[in-house]
Amino acid sequence: MPVQATAAFIAKNLPQDNTPLFSQLSSFIRERYGFTIPATAWSEDPLPDHLKMRISIRDHNDQEITSLRDPAVLNRFPAKATRPGTSALDRARQAFENRHHRLVFSRSAGSTPP
Repeated sequence: MPVQATAAFIAKNLPQDNTPLFSQLSSFIRERYGFTIPATAWSEDPLPDHLKMRISIRDHNDQEITSLRDPAVLNRFPAKATRPGTSALDRARQAFENRHHRLVFSRSAGSTPP
């Protein structure tokens, strides 16, 4: 099983209790996969830079703006901004409001709904 799939499986199925995380991981891996990783083998020490995930910030043309290995860089960029009325939610809301307006207007004029 690929590492990514294994990690996702463990994250999804790891019991949610007050047991320390490293003990939970060790127990889960021993029970599920049959090999022992002592809880003391896990570490909270920072990873060396070459093992950290590389984050690449790109523009709308897929050109890299910057890349770093520190996830704090994501806080420097605003959430994706869209022009008002361009999101799927805005379009659905507008369609609903248009239909609702026609329905209310039609009923107030004494006709049957469309």
